[in-house]
Parts: sequence; C-alpha cells; structure tokens
Amino acid sequence: MRVRWLGALLLGTSSAFAAADILRASAASCHWSEDIRAARTDLPLARHAPRKDDGGPLPPTGAEPAADPDPPGDEQPPADAGAGSAADESSGGGGSSAAGDVSIAADEAERRLIAAFEAADAGRLRTALRDTQSLLLRAKPPVISRLEEVTRARRKIELSEWLARLRIDAELAAARGRVVRISYATPYEAPALGRLLQAEADQRLAREFAGLSLHQWLTGEEEYSELSPDASQMATELRLVAGFLSARLRHDPALRVDRAARAQVLRTRDDAARLVAQITDLPGFTSLGTIDDPTRSAQRGPSTPPTIPAVPERPVMPTPPNAPATAPVAPEGSGPG
Repeated sequence: MRVRWLGALLLGTSSAFAAADILRASAASCHWSEDIRAARTDLPLARHAPRKDDGGPLPPTGAEPAADPDPPGDEQPPADAGAGSAADESSGGGGSSAAGDVSIAADEAERRLIAAFEAADAGRLRTALRDTQSLLLRAKPPVISRLEEVTRARRKIELSEWLARLRIDAELAAARGRVVRISYATPYEAPALGRLLQAEADQRLAREFAGLSLHQWLTGEEEYSELSPDASQMATELRLVAGFLSARLRHDPALRVDRAARAQVLRTRDDAARLVAQITDLPGFTSLGTIDDPTRSAQRGPSTPPTIPAVPERPVMPTPPNAPATAPVAPEGSGPG
C-alpha cells in the first residue's frame, strides 16, 4: 500500500508540473499575440495604401478620377451624315428621310446637278444617280424648283423624268440582260418612274419572235413548244419585261389607287415569268448558240453523204501503121500443159 501511494504521488506531482508549464506557455503566446496586434494597429489598412507600378506611385486615392476624353455612347454623327448614307446607296437602298433636314444652298445644288449631268454623259451612270438622289433628298422645295428649271434648260426634260430615266439605264447596264431589280426610288421621281417602266415593258412586248410578238405569245392561244433560233433572246426580253413590271408594282403610286390596272400589270408579269420557264425547260435550250444547237441542224435539214466524182477513162492510143503485132502476154504461172 505504501509503495502504491508513493507512486501515485510522484505521478500526480509530475502531471501538475507539466500542466503548469503548458499554462505558462499559453499565457506567453497570448501576450505575444496581443503585442503583435498592438503593434499592427499603427499601420494603415491595406485598402488605403497607394499601389505602385512601373510608372511610379499613383496619386492619392482621395483625388478625383480623370475624365474620359471619349466616353462610349456619346458619339454624335456629323450634321450631314444622313445625306451621306443616302448618297452611298447606288440603287437607293433605303435613304433616310432625315437627310432632308440638311439643307443645301441653291448655287451649290445647281453646281452639283450640272456635275451629275456631265457624269451621266461620260457613262458614269451610278455616280450621276447617287449624286442627284442625294441632292433631292437634301434640297428644300425652293431649291428643287431651281433645279427643275436648270434641267429643263439643259436637258429639255423634267427633272423627275431625267432621274427616273437615269435609274433605269443604270440598272439595265448592271443587269446585262438578266432580271432588272430596282429596289429603291425617291418619292419625287416615283410617278415618272412608273410611266417609264411601263413604256419599257410595252416596247419589248411589241418585239416579234418566232412569227409572233411577245404580247401575242402571252395573250394568245398559241403554245410555244418548239425552240426557234431566237429563243435565247426571247427569254432575255421576257425577263426584262417581268423585271420592269415588278418594279412598277413596287414604286408606282398610281397602282396603289387603280386596282384594276394593278391586277393587269400583275397578270402580265406572271405570264412573262411563266413563259420564260416554259422556254428554258425545252430540250436543247442550253445548247443554243453552240455546235450542238438543235435549231441549226433543223435549218440545215437531213445530212446526205457527199458524192464522189467519177474518174474519167484514159484514152486509147492509136497504133502506128507499120508497127509489128504483139503477141498477147500470157498470165504468170500458166504453161502449155
């Protein structure tokens, strides 16, 4: 018993000493943390410290930021930007009506119109069309009246008709026999454009192909079922007719009032497009104008073999009077027996 009590006393004493050491170490660490924390309170917070880069120290954070010289979303187009966009539409793809708000002086407008006349005479149809269209979109009524007087004096024609004629010629030059597509026209020229488009279509409908005019092919009972030598040109003219009438349906203000006239134009346009499809679907159409053109072989008729001229017989030479008689030559290989 005595030995066990001494052992327990020794173990308890050592444990007490170890616990005391741990408590002292913990207290020391707490004092150290408090000292460090007290020392760090004198430093400024990290978010208030100025940053540095390769260019040196930044200005204090309390300074006002510099203004952006080109803030996004504040850009304003120039005063005549609308007119410029309308002028860039060579075939008139949707010029804005805001361009009319930018006026132009009468003298400047007259100078530009004369330059457009000269460009058209030189064959620069697109340039003349673009400049004239831009001019009319920007000019006010008094300026337009002066431009009309200049046009009558120099061209012996109305300004609206001259612009419409210029637009048609420019589109014809660009189409090169294909479908004409006039996607835009100014309201100023629209009535004159409608009249000229119908005149262009009527002029082509009067042309004859395979014995009948195009108008007769469209309205008559005759069926086009056999290719003719001019079938390719016939299809080209019909495409132009369909294109002219489509443009009139789109731009002519008279057809918005006269429904009967509109129905007639629409029917002629559809008939022309249908006849084009019928012609191009005929066998041999893609061979027109080539060595395999079926219309050329029909014109030549059936081919006959060439005749070979007969060879004339050789004349018999006369025998001299005193010439000895010659024995006939026996064929080779023959003998007396």
